Amino acid sequence: MAVPGCMVRPAPQPTTPGATTAETGSEAAPGTLSTDPALTSDDSLVKLLGELGITEVNVMETGKLLFTVNDSAMALFRFPDGDLQLFYGVGGVRCPMEAINEWNKQHRHSRAYLDDEDDPVLESDLLSDGGVSQEKLTVFVRAFQMSAGEFQELLVQHCASAQGRDA
Repeated sequence: MAVPGCMVRPAPQPTTPGATTAETGSEAAPGTLSTDPALTSDDSLVKLLGELGITEVNVMETGKLLFTVNDSAMALFRFPDGDLQLFYGVGGVRCPMEAINEWNKQHRHSRAYLDDEDDPVLESDLLSDGGVSQEKLTVFVRAFQMSAGEFQELLVQHCASAQGRDA
């Protein structure tokens, strides 16, 4: 069934010499998408974060990296299927659900929610099933940093600390 205004195209096959395909498992040329799991290994992710100026990265366990950006602790989770998730949460802040819902209505590339302790959380996912590139990873991290900054503004404007002070 076709949706008016939408076009479905088959996924492009890599044609660049050296590009990775699921069949060959060869190394990807710069700028192409890769299904090589080494690109999203913990070591590769630590190196990428370092190249983005994030120098203090702790690998807490396989697939769980913690780091700080502008005095804000964040986490990067790597799942067995290669998908990545960035996470930013703030403890001790009470935020009305209306503010969280408004965030989700206005932002496409991240989602906010209240966790089990009613603390506000921001997350974003990068699906790896189409492959990843260094550029795609860089854009993912930079976009999340921008979202986290905007989310912090929302917290200051609409939320209060658990002790009754403004966030």
